[in-house]
Amino acid sequence: MVVLDSGEIIQAARASMAIPTIFTAVNYKNRKLVDGGIVRNFPVINAKEMGADIVIGSNVAGQLLSKEKITNVFQVLLQIAFFRENEDAKKEEKLCDILIMHPLDDYSMGSFGSSSEIIDEGIKKGRELYPVLKRLADSLNAIYGEDKLQSGSLLPGPDSVKITAYEIKGLHKTNPDFFFNRLAFHLNRYYDQFDLSEKVRNAFGTNYYKKIVYSLVQLKDGTYKIVFDVEENPFTFLKLGVNYNKFTGISLIGNITSHNFLTPYSRSQLTVNLGENLRIRGEQIQFFGKQKSLSVTGTTQLESVSINAYNNFNKQGLYNQGYFLGDLNGRFSPTRSLSFGIGGRFESLHYKPDIPAKIDVSGYINYWSGYFFVKANSLSNAIYPKKGSKTEFEFGFTAKQTQELDINVNNARIQNYDSLGIDFTNYSYLKLNSETYFPVSKRVNIFTQLQADINFKRQNNFINSFSIGGLTNVYRNQVVFAGLDEGTVLTNSVTSLMLGMRFQLYSNMYVIGKSNIAFYDFVDRDFKPENAKFLSGYSLSFGYNFILGPLEISAMYCDQSKSLLPYINLGISF
Repeated sequence: MVVLDSGEIIQAARASMAIPTIFTAVNYKNRKLVDGGIVRNFPVINAKEMGADIVIGSNVAGQLLSKEKITNVFQVLLQIAFFRENEDAKKEEKLCDILIMHPLDDYSMGSFGSSSEIIDEGIKKGRELYPVLKRLADSLNAIYGEDKLQSGSLLPGPDSVKITAYEIKGLHKTNPDFFFNRLAFHLNRYYDQFDLSEKVRNAFGTNYYKKIVYSLVQLKDGTYKIVFDVEENPFTFLKLGVNYNKFTGISLIGNITSHNFLTPYSRSQLTVNLGENLRIRGEQIQFFGKQKSLSVTGTTQLESVSINAYNNFNKQGLYNQGYFLGDLNGRFSPTRSLSFGIGGRFESLHYKPDIPAKIDVSGYINYWSGYFFVKANSLSNAIYPKKGSKTEFEFGFTAKQTQELDINVNNARIQNYDSLGIDFTNYSYLKLNSETYFPVSKRVNIFTQLQADINFKRQNNFINSFSIGGLTNVYRNQVVFAGLDEGTVLTNSVTSLMLGMRFQLYSNMYVIGKSNIAFYDFVDRDFKPENAKFLSGYSLSFGYNFILGPLEISAMYCDQSKSLLPYINLGISF
């Protein structure tokens, strides 16, 4: 047993909740601390040893489970972990002057989704015991006098403090200047807890650090020194995932990330997707500047994807699309959630028919692009966010197209591309994707998505066009749309708006509804909005978020295709 009666309360609380096999143990003075309940879950003796004359004990822990209720490995582990403390708790309860027991046998430490019901039970029990506690308070006030709280607060204190010094502990692979600059922290300024939390997030955003805990030490002049206790991440680590998508099939995804592998203040990544569609992506990021807010990113990607061909919403063939990408861009990130910059890329597309269609394309096309981009991300979570927004905007110019393509219509080779309305002149383009999430209640979220993708001054064709369909973004130039499978509609201009609602059934289970509309084919050689075609679609999904990532089983319908389609996605896509 370790009694924590001094130091940082955050570290003490974190250690007290470190249930073995569920939460990571806490390092403390060359020890690893776990939940004290393993030894003494109801420490009345310790309270008395600290000088308590009267002990009011509130025990929320139920009895050990009966053998009939032990049905999974989680319950077995908890039964083993708390078998010993159950006998000790019976002795401790007898030492209480007032013992409050709660009928919570229907709940466990894993009942995070039932927090409201558990809190309601505590409020109910408090109201029942109010007369007893009031008499005790009146008796103590009669003896010692009434204690007046200042400003009506149990925890009075300044809203902000002036920080004039700092200390950093635990750095081995990175230096203090790098850590301090990534915080975007300045001495001799006033900070409150919200400011400091934001600073810590700045440092976490580098992925160099696993844990950052800070404490404040008051100095003689009334200002404060901030002390950071830091635990660094390994500089190289491997991540593995499994993904199944109706479009791409099942695949194993591996990612290796290394910091400072080639140069200082850099991050190198290699991601490989092994499955029905082979995909490989490499990325190198080099950071510059005192705040490391400037960076240059080089990316290369190679993939081979099988895509269905459609005619009037009906499948009519299958072709393989090979894709190579080489991209280099520079960006400036003034805040943790915003970046913008310029870049250039080379792309190569290779087409090969697998199942003949009315129009078949084989061969390749290469082209270069220069672009400007803005990215902003304030989402609360990467998966099932409850609030915030994410916006990606890109405007660019494509030139130097070279191609060697064979185009066949009904098995007849086309010699003149113009007869199909295809050209390979230079053109500008725009891509926009913006998502926003609003919490309506504790369990309900409303979200929207706006997409706009336009190739300007282009004849309408299927080469390098945008692909409408699918609930998950899984390949280049895709516009997700509830109601259609990937690639059902190809166009050079599309804008769509989606409105959705997500209802949380339990802690990790959701029901998600989406409704969206789209206008497409409104740009050819001239801008003619009145010629736009219309789509409307809907989807209803059951979602479950677990260790492999989200599992979503969906049904979707499109008013134009008149088809009810299934859709399944498991895990994080490539």
